[in-house]
Amino acid sequence: MDVTGDIVRAALDEAGGRVEHDEMGVRVHVTRSPTEPMSIVFRPVLHLPFQGRKRVVVGSREIVYGAGDLVIVGAHLPALVQVTRASAAEPYVALELSLDRPLLSALVAQMPPSPKKDVESVAVDSLPESVLEPSLRLLRLLPNPTEALILGPGVKQEIYYRLLAGPVGDALRGLLHAESALTRIEGVTEWMQNHLDTPINVGHLASHANMSVGTFHRQFRKITGTSPGNYFKTVRLHEARRQIVAQAGTLAQIASAVGFVSPAQFSRDYKRTFGVAPSRDAARFRTSTDAPAAWRPQAAHPTSAGDPEHGDRTSTPENQVTGRSAVC
Repeated sequence: MDVTGDIVRAALDEAGGRVEHDEMGVRVHVTRSPTEPMSIVFRPVLHLPFQGRKRVVVGSREIVYGAGDLVIVGAHLPALVQVTRASAAEPYVALELSLDRPLLSALVAQMPPSPKKDVESVAVDSLPESVLEPSLRLLRLLPNPTEALILGPGVKQEIYYRLLAGPVGDALRGLLHAESALTRIEGVTEWMQNHLDTPINVGHLASHANMSVGTFHRQFRKITGTSPGNYFKTVRLHEARRQIVAQAGTLAQIASAVGFVSPAQFSRDYKRTFGVAPSRDAARFRTSTDAPAAWRPQAAHPTSAGDPEHGDRTSTPENQVTGRSAVC
């Protein structure tokens, strides 16, 4: 039985309607053509691609993944993503589950102990076959809101259990260890996400992570690929762009809401990051009833999996990412 083929068909049927089920922490991703590199901010997720290929650039790392892989994103991360293999006949198709740490913790508490293991902020591994059938059942629930609400949590729990019981279980357990640098840095990035209008104090952030300032700087750069200051600026700009697309206020109001004191500095940083001035983004949206798909606010979802001809999954991305860092 071709379970993967059934998953792709179910995902395409679902993508004909609503593709985001945030109340369940579930999203269906369908892309019908290759894309240019796009600047996004990941959120902690489990990303299960079933067809096509993507790549993501996080700091100095380039990671490729696709059908048959599991992508674990453990922190909020600025990144470049690009669909590299997709077509109308064979779209890029993926299922994404928000990283549910309480559910993970509850399941781990009922399972035999396992050695502690720190994990990278973005990890790619093979998707266990035991996850395919419950993934198909979850997708088939989504068109029916009542069934999804009542039965969906149990199917999600089964998917998490299958992952924990398989070869990737240690990586998922590593996300739960309080002493893990990844977990502590994720606590800081989550604080940043919720306090975009608050000036940051590196000493306070280091204290929040229970680290010295020097250790905090090293671990933050290792996990996110950038400094705390640059990271904070990037997530502020991404939130500003989301608000511009949503027409949430004037440019001056939006700049202030995300912590920019100087509108001129906001405009310069925005154009440097997205390749277009904020006023142009605002004007383009006002002239269209729908934002072009390429510049709608993006959920955090990663990139494509390795075929044998592409060798290792990770490499230095020098001269490999073309086009603007943001597609507008």
